[in-house]
Order: sequence, then C-alpha cells, then structure tokens
Amino acid sequence: VSGIGRGSGANGANANNRYNTNSLNTITLDSVAYITFTLIPNTGYEIDFTDFTFDAFISSTGPTDIAIRSSVDNFTNDIHYTTGNASLINQNISLTSASFQNITGPIEFRMYLWNASTGSGTFGVNNFTFYGSVSPATPTLITFEDYKAVKKDQTSYLSWKLGGTDEGEKIGIQHSTDGNR
Repeated sequence: VSGIGRGSGANGANANNRYNTNSLNTITLDSVAYITFTLIPNTGYEIDFTDFTFDAFISSTGPTDIAIRSSVDNFTNDIHYTTGNASLINQNISLTSASFQNITGPIEFRMYLWNASTGSGTFGVNNFTFYGSVSPATPTLITFEDYKAVKKDQTSYLSWKLGGTDEGEKIGIQHSTDGNR
C-alpha cells in the first residue's frame, strides 16, 4: 500500500495503532467522507487480488453504514456494504472478480462511512491486509538456443539449452500421444 488517507469530509488522527476518523454524521453516503487505501504495483508487474481483510472499531456514536468501493469503476458500485455493526473484527472482502485482476497501475479502495449519531462518533481501522499475487506484467520470452533428440533402442533422449530464462526457472515439457495435440 503506497498510501492511506482520508477524504476531505472525514476528520481524524492516528493513535494507538489505529487510523481514526470522525465527522461522519451525514444520513446518506457522503462522497468526500471516507478512508482511502492506494496500491501501486512496481513497474513491469501486475497484481491479482484475492481478498482485503481489516479489523475496525466503531464507537457507540460512530457510523452505522460502511461501503467499500474502488477506482476500477470510479467508486460507483459497492464491493461490500455493512450496516449497524459496532465492531468489525476480521472482515474479509473478496476481490476475486475479473475487475481486480491484472492490475498494472494505481488502484484506490475507499471505505465510505456515514450515519453516525454525532459528529464526534469514531471509526478506526486497526489492521488491514490486501491479499493476492504479484507477477511480471508480460511473460518472459523463452527461446531454444540448442535442441537435440536422440533415439537409442526404444528410448528417446532430449537435451536443450534455453535462452531468456532466469537461472533456476522451471520449464514443463509435454508430449503428444497421438501426434496431433
């Protein structure tokens, strides 16, 4: 995660291993009242997300409605929506849809928070983790620099030298049983 922040409609402070936010007492989703997480893959790599997990605390006067959205669709659709929880421990949000695969540029996730009973009602993120895998954005080109096949009796022996691979990279070899596949 390259950044965690707040929208202009959410005040707060960082304290006690928690990212706190308040001023969330609007009765409907406020497009500027959120906590934001920005992730940027390293150059030449892509992210395939699987999950987003977090632990949060909501004070007794804190927001009752939370929607998680992303920049993939310009923050239009809810990835997750929760209402009425005083505590959000071990929340697991699935990010396995195609929208969250092969991410090669910055992606932002926002937790929109509203419906607190007072402006001082607090929402705090204690821990969060994004899960998935990172891989090169373009496959490595592998070339055969040398290839030899020798048949001795009923056994075929193959040897080859590859170019364009990292040392120790594994290569799978397959053969056809019918000569067509």
